[in-house]
Amino acid sequence: MGSMKVVIDDDIEKQFRRVAMKRYGYGKGALSEAAEAAFSEWSSREDTDVAMPSGSDDPVAAIEGLLANVEATSVDMQHEASRIRVKRALARLLVDANIFLELMLGQSRSKECKEFLSNVAKGKIKAATTDFVIDSVGVIMEDRGSSAGSIRRFFASLPLYKGLVIHNLDLQGRILAASAMESEGLNFDDATSFAAMRRLGIREIISFDRHFDKVRGITRIEPKTALARI
Repeated sequence: MGSMKVVIDDDIEKQFRRVAMKRYGYGKGALSEAAEAAFSEWSSREDTDVAMPSGSDDPVAAIEGLLANVEATSVDMQHEASRIRVKRALARLLVDANIFLELMLGQSRSKECKEFLSNVAKGKIKAATTDFVIDSVGVIMEDRGSSAGSIRRFFASLPLYKGLVIHNLDLQGRILAASAMESEGLNFDDATSFAAMRRLGIREIISFDRHFDKVRGITRIEPKTALARI
């Protein structure tokens, strides 16, 4: 293992120690693990000197025909990427916006939501949500007077969930959602979750919204049900 000594601003050091211990715990090696992750991410982002195949300086030629043996269209393969990510994460549940909001509001089911989300954060429960869901939470927070700092805190917390995958709904997904508005009698907000579940092969949604109870092919469950399975 390599080692290096660096000098950084005091405030940055305090922030790094706080975040590192929150993410990796207070045990021996937590700071080293956090530093390695930070160095790796920065190096990958800043290193633009990508090695090209021997004898070639043409980036187009470098990728031509790499997947010629695959029997699928480029669009099909693009859509498959989301399903692969979710499959690798073993996500079997989609988290609805009201689960986050229940905890934020401190309402009657907030303790249940906190326990569920804590288990997702620890990776004990594998789940997915969508960019539309988390954007909806941000919009609601702003509408109810939350500061920019509070909204930023919500979004910054999401990468810390070890068991959570965020699915980005593309144009085709939105078209599917619009179709579901007619076929399933959903509003567009709920229909986007339905569309994401269809695309990702997920059949259960964690939600307090009873509108999902009438939707064919999916099952609405509440946090306590998911917790009982651990």
